[in-house]
Amino acid sequence: MLFADPTLVSTFKEELDELSMQMARIHARVLVILNQLHRAGVAGRDGARSMADWTATTLDITHAAALQLVNAANRLYRTDPFLFEELEKGNITFDRAMETLRLECTDAPYRVVDKSLDLDLTAVNRLIHQYRRLTRKR
Repeated sequence: MLFADPTLVSTFKEELDELSMQMARIHARVLVILNQLHRAGVAGRDGARSMADWTATTLDITHAAALQLVNAANRLYRTDPFLFEELEKGNITFDRAMETLRLECTDAPYRVVDKSLDLDLTAVNRLIHQYRRLTRKR
């Protein structure tokens, strides 16, 4: 059986880890490019209604995905340069960076945000909802 070979499975896992790191680096580069293009006003010059519309059309992705990229491009480095640097290095995924950014926006204490880097994304999402409820009650 193909997957009974532990060496092959290990090779696939290593390749998957490397690909994940490459995807994170690519996401970081896309964010830099989108930020610069947004500043240059490319969407308006090309006749798009918004940068998200322009991005969706240009990258052939859904509007929701484009909106997430544009928002990340405008906020991630400015809000948390450390997160952006980790994404750029391939140490964290784009989804991890975005969920951590969402947690920071709830005004969660720094120690909670720092510890969240060791949690899976489902647990981070629960923390986000917990701190949002706390904020609303305050």
